[in-house]
Amino acid sequence: MGTVDVGVIFADRISLALEARKDVRLVALEFKGAFDKVWWRGLLAHLWAVGVRSKAFKLMQSYLSDRALFVVANGDSSSHMSIKSGVPQGAIWSPLLFDLFIRNVPQRVREALCLFYADDLTLQKDVDREEGAAQRAAEELNDDLQRLYEFGKEWLLEFEPTKSQELIITNLPENHKVTHPPLSMGGVIVEEKEQLEALGFTIDPRGNWSLHAKAVAKEARKRLGAIRRIAHMLDDRAKMMAYKAFVRSKIEYGNLIYWGAAEGYLEKLDRVQSSAVSMLADSSAFFIPSLESRRQAAAVGLTCKLLDGQGRGALSEVQPVFAPPTTKSTRSSDRIAAQRAAGPQHPHQLKAAAIRHTGNRLSLVTYKRSYRARIPEIWNSLDHETLQQQRIEGFIPLRKQLQRHIVSQPHQKS
Repeated sequence: MGTVDVGVIFADRISLALEARKDVRLVALEFKGAFDKVWWRGLLAHLWAVGVRSKAFKLMQSYLSDRALFVVANGDSSSHMSIKSGVPQGAIWSPLLFDLFIRNVPQRVREALCLFYADDLTLQKDVDREEGAAQRAAEELNDDLQRLYEFGKEWLLEFEPTKSQELIITNLPENHKVTHPPLSMGGVIVEEKEQLEALGFTIDPRGNWSLHAKAVAKEARKRLGAIRRIAHMLDDRAKMMAYKAFVRSKIEYGNLIYWGAAEGYLEKLDRVQSSAVSMLADSSAFFIPSLESRRQAAAVGLTCKLLDGQGRGALSEVQPVFAPPTTKSTRSSDRIAAQRAAGPQHPHQLKAAAIRHTGNRLSLVTYKRSYRARIPEIWNSLDHETLQQQRIEGFIPLRKQLQRHIVSQPHQKS
């Protein structure tokens, strides 16, 4: 599961909690030393536990023994110092070995959602707004934090409590906000922040991804400015290559995560692309799909993956659900009338998300703009021949065709 997959889980859980009128507490934890602190004996025990035996185990024993560090400066070398922990930085096996070493960390977290990627660990706890709920949630989170702290001591991979941070996400006005008791880890109070950095994404206290979208637009403008300064030396093809490689790639990293940002923030990104197009002498020679169409294409790509059961862990909970088959009328006049009213539909329709348009508790804009809420309409309206088959063995092989179909269509904001 990649960083974007974990980010999609983040965004989905936050939007669901706010839609349910709950607050969210996020706690970002940091390992002390991380890769440098992997205890070799403990790692070998994990390798044995997962079935590594015989020559493979002896190979890992050799790999994790007789290692030393020394410093070279101005041609002179220091004396060698033996080490008993750590996996080599940059080595191909190191990320896998580190993941194996910390594989039991989520088992110590019993009350919160544990989102883990490499050495980036974040706990998420949804908190009801009823009386006493905040206190109970804080006690449960503190229990989880204490268990993690003890795990670090037990396996010689300590957390850094002084660098742990938390963010409280709520959409309540200032005068109605719930007071949440402080959290602590190893006797150190976890610092509450106004925003939180996790997996390269900026999470804001309103949970609407506006700060992240704003930061992405700022960085994209900066990169585009660098291209503009050398634009006089580039032809149109080179300008577009530079834009796609250095600017659009930045904009599109995690685009499904900040999809719920307000339209005004997404338009800032559109203006960056428009500015890039303005550098071209003849823009008509290039097909440049809108950023929104590419976000929708990314959403369809993720959907193909999830429908084929490729969502691991908590990501599987984001998987859309197929709508039950509807009874079709046998009268040709009824079929023609239905087709004219709804347009052509493929037989693999998804169940629409539960969105409240009336009543006392209308659905929040952030929820309505989330992947979970938007993908059924996008998917169900796909008019592509590959989806007209009654039986499809797998959707992943169709992913590229469907994505190309989306970006080739005239874009309409959803």
